[in-house]
Amino acid sequence: HENCPTFKTRLKLFDNVFLAKLNKLMYTFNMIKFPERLKELREEKGLTRAQLAKILNVTPRMVAFWETNERMCSVETLILLSRALNASTDYLLGLTDF
Repeated sequence: HENCPTFKTRLKLFDNVFLAKLNKLMYTFNMIKFPERLKELREEKGLTRAQLAKILNVTPRMVAFWETNERMCSVETLILLSRALNASTDYLLGLTDF
């Protein structure tokens, strides 16, 4: 099937769409919404950086890095954050406003 032009065309289209969505996601995640929403949700829950860090098994400085957009968290940590803060990963990443 790999020699089939239709398969190659579809694969290329899939790759282009996937890369476009990934780029949009990473831009949104890294540059705009994630740091704001993380801090906002943490404060709404009444958690300090140290308390959230303990829940996630990271250092308070790592939470600070995320909130100041100095570093990105892993996908696994993003999922843990969403559970700890009772918010969807889409909301944390700025892909939805609810």
